[in-house]
Amino acid sequence: MIGKTIGPYNIVEILGKGGMGVVYKAVHTTLEQQVAIKALSSELASNPSSRKRFVKEAKIQAKFSHPNVVNIFNYLDEGEDVYIVMEYVNGQTLEQKLKSEGAISEKEAISISIPVLEALDFMHSNGVIHRDIKPSNIMITNTGLIKVTDFGIAKVLDENTQQTKTGMVGSLYYISPEQILGEQTSAATDVYSFGVTLFHMITGKALYEGTEYAIMTSHLEGKPVPPWEVNDNVSKNFGKVVLKAIQKTPKDRYKTARAFSDDLKKVESGSRISIPIPRIIKNNQARLKKSNFSNKRAIYGGIGIFLILSIIALAFNREPENKNSPAVTTNSSINNEIKETQIEQAELPVSKPAPKAVATTNIEQTGSRSVQVNDEIEDERFSLFDEDLYNEKNAKEIEERNKKLEEKNKKLEAKLREEQKRYEEKEREARKREEELRRREQQKRMEEQKQHKDTTGGFKKVYNPVKNKVFNPIKKGFNKLKKKLR
Repeated sequence: MIGKTIGPYNIVEILGKGGMGVVYKAVHTTLEQQVAIKALSSELASNPSSRKRFVKEAKIQAKFSHPNVVNIFNYLDEGEDVYIVMEYVNGQTLEQKLKSEGAISEKEAISISIPVLEALDFMHSNGVIHRDIKPSNIMITNTGLIKVTDFGIAKVLDENTQQTKTGMVGSLYYISPEQILGEQTSAATDVYSFGVTLFHMITGKALYEGTEYAIMTSHLEGKPVPPWEVNDNVSKNFGKVVLKAIQKTPKDRYKTARAFSDDLKKVESGSRISIPIPRIIKNNQARLKKSNFSNKRAIYGGIGIFLILSIIALAFNREPENKNSPAVTTNSSINNEIKETQIEQAELPVSKPAPKAVATTNIEQTGSRSVQVNDEIEDERFSLFDEDLYNEKNAKEIEERNKKLEEKNKKLEAKLREEQKRYEEKEREARKREEELRRREQQKRMEEQKQHKDTTGGFKKVYNPVKNKVFNPIKKGFNKLKKKLR
């Protein structure tokens, strides 16, 4: 393909290979514009259903333009081959960054997450669900710009170039429970997948690991380890946001990518997050019963138990070998198991054939015991932050109660202000009355004094006891002596 011309584009190099085909770097022969061309593999191109979905999703993405979404420029159909011409991003994927650097800091994780969530919110508002959010579908340009790619295209296949064995679409490490169960997807589906991606970003590890079956089971029933237990540098405030996003049921997660982004911005600003998420992440027993996944798990489990019981039965009921019997070839693994059971049988007394019943009981009880142990571990793990994690219903009731209390406080404050004004007005009126009474009394006294002056000529005789009892008798005696001397 290198050097080949597709439409007006000349293929320059291979950028990468994915589940649905190959991505090439190309240059427009006239405009000299660099683009990326995604070619659907020949196997899928010959499949009418895959080809139809490829074209349909390309049309959907081409209708929208966003700075954090890899834009589609053109669609080319050349016989059996189909191509999508899209924006060329000069940089690396988040997957490549995590492989080279490992876990990244909270600050850097938030700076990557917010643009991704803004892109998801934009596409969700336009009716498009990604269904395959993962590190390999998040691009980081050399200038630090974040781009989300493969909208709707990767939902046809997982990253192993084929559909998963259960028929659902999406990458197993980041797939949501509803995709595994074949339920309807929504914006909460992308929230879950990006929550798992964010867990990988801050811990450097996938949320669940193991076989395909083990990963699917963990997505449905597993209790995730809090991020701060994996990486000591992760704060509980940030970790609770991640745990909220990876709840098993969509109703317990963030309803929108914008709500997810808003809480990350609060963490970035240093605000304390009080997230209403269940204390223990619930199992999906009711959902599993309705799905084919539980039936397959029961079948696989039953087959496994049957094989184990058959081996034990062979070990205890096997007859001595007949030297004249024809040789029978067996699998090496079965031979090893038979030899081990023969050794165990030789060590056991002949009169005690009870281990068969004991083995059966242990096998039947394994599931319930493991569940009890997991629950005990979960209780210990979540007991440290039990106060911060509570039911969404209770949180809403508390918020409504707080709003009502705030409204009551506002009304009471308004009433107090009114009462204060009335009291001050009454106090002013009382002071005015007192001043008026004092003024009237003073005016009355002045009028009385004026009237008294007018009646007495201006003077008033005042009784003087000293003058009457002392000076007047002396004066009279002096006057009598004066008369006698004359």
